[in-house]
Amino acid sequence: MKHRIASQYVPNPDVMLFHFNFTISRSRIERFERPLRDSSSRYLKSLGPKGRELVTRLMKTKGIISVSIVPYSVQIEKAPLFSWNELLPKIEAAVKGCVPESKRDALVITGFANLNR
Repeated sequence: MKHRIASQYVPNPDVMLFHFNFTISRSRIERFERPLRDSSSRYLKSLGPKGRELVTRLMKTKGIISVSIVPYSVQIEKAPLFSWNELLPKIEAAVKGCVPESKRDALVITGFANLNR
């Protein structure tokens, strides 16, 4: 099975959803806000290795202020003065970092291009 990821616009221009056809988190739902606190480590651990790695990478990205994660989706909120066009390459790199290296070449990402928001 090919790993697929698709982005989805929502009415709020500072929020985007990213859907996965593979499990990215073991937790039902968790929300993380910038900056990550020491107390976040327990919740990060509950996500499992893929989810923990993804949230950690995303929260290190300048311009991302919150991340909500469920087993097959991630919701990302950016600061208003950042554009999705400048953040998307960093989000894509964070996502690819959570996919096993042997499957990265077959990864299909849709909806990441032509974001003028």
